[in-house]
Amino acid sequence: MRYLLYGTLSAILLAACGDPVDDHIDDLMEGGEAREQAFMDLLFARSYAVPPLLAALADADLPPRGRADVATVLWKIYLRDNDERIIGPLLDHLDDPEARVRRAVAWGLREMGKPDLIPEILDRLEAETNEETQLELLRAMEALDGWDVAWEQSAGNFAVQGGGNLTPEDHERFAHITRDVYAAASHDSLRQQAGEFLERFAVRYVMAAQQHILKADIGSAEQSLLQALDLKPDSIGLLLRLGKLYYLNGQQQKGLDLLEAHGLLLRIPRLSRAPAIDGDLSDPVWSEALKIDQFYKSATLMRPIPTDSRTEAFIGYRDNQIYFGVVNHEESTQGLSIEYRAHDSPVWRDDCIELFFDTNMDQRSFYQLVANAAGATFDLQKDSPSRDDAPGWDGEMDVAARIEPTYWTVEKAIAVASMDGLEIQPGDVWGFNLVRARIGLAAEHCQWLPTYGFTHRPDLFGLLTFD
Repeated sequence: MRYLLYGTLSAILLAACGDPVDDHIDDLMEGGEAREQAFMDLLFARSYAVPPLLAALADADLPPRGRADVATVLWKIYLRDNDERIIGPLLDHLDDPEARVRRAVAWGLREMGKPDLIPEILDRLEAETNEETQLELLRAMEALDGWDVAWEQSAGNFAVQGGGNLTPEDHERFAHITRDVYAAASHDSLRQQAGEFLERFAVRYVMAAQQHILKADIGSAEQSLLQALDLKPDSIGLLLRLGKLYYLNGQQQKGLDLLEAHGLLLRIPRLSRAPAIDGDLSDPVWSEALKIDQFYKSATLMRPIPTDSRTEAFIGYRDNQIYFGVVNHEESTQGLSIEYRAHDSPVWRDDCIELFFDTNMDQRSFYQLVANAAGATFDLQKDSPSRDDAPGWDGEMDVAARIEPTYWTVEKAIAVASMDGLEIQPGDVWGFNLVRARIGLAAEHCQWLPTYGFTHRPDLFGLLTFD
């Protein structure tokens, strides 16, 4: 109520005084202490303030910062009053000589929520060279064209929404403009925004590849994935799909070489002896194990995001047993979630480590073995991501956990024979992923390879092979 009263009084005073709009515009241009008050007063101005504000926006001799403030006032007045006089001049200033003004206009066009402005925004994006302005233009495209990503449980895949206000030609143009922006970007925020768009654009090629695979047209599937990689050559998900396509369709070494070159294949060494499973990773034999310490967030985005936390995992094998040791760092372990102690209770709701194995490489079924910070375990055999769990399966695991002031550990020895009688042979290849769930101290799922918000995605597991 007080805010509305202030706005009404400001409007009355602006109307009653001699030339208050120009005075407030002068204050915007000068900056300083009067700037914020002038901004608020102009924001509550009525239609009579629009012409002088438009004139100030068009005056290239005025300071860029002040003109950017004027652009912001104008689009906020539009949101309140729907004053159509504002749209055309704002669009004209998408080509303003000053990047600061262009950026303020792009921000406003995003907030105005008019999809019919998309062609002008796309044209500006193609010509824009200022990275901060490129970022605002991409955000405007995202908001105005409804871009989003949703998980479809029934289809076992992601559905990309958006692009409905673009012609097929403009959709293609937008993809290639964004590719060029991504390649040249030096700012992290711009690279992230552009990279997310490129992953979304690539989904249609991935879907086409999946259809080709169903028809056993592997050559066409390869071409579709290569087209996707032309948009984003460093995409983890696309490189993984291409490497698996080769591996599963008669070009095993080519697939393994591609995956290993991009860190998507783990080579598990044979240990000289079995480590003691006691939660203490000081046993020297762990120095023989493979170490992985790059993890990504399980976020519903199409690009990989490095985790905030630090995790170190060690993997080795011997005598048909796989050994895992994981060090989970925290500033303090006080507050870890450790609610469950019984076997096969929902320990995944605690701070825990989850292991996933696609031992037959069908990219549909998998084993999941979980241990929380108290050493409680859960295991299941999954026929496919969209089907019920196979009942009654129990893996053979020896597990120990330990909690220290600034980290907690878990060690696992997994009897491979418990997974349908498997025997490890050097050169065997499995699908694999490792997840650390941070529950008590942070809402973060850390994954060796990102599965983008849904962990039961064996098609997005990486690979491991036994040396």
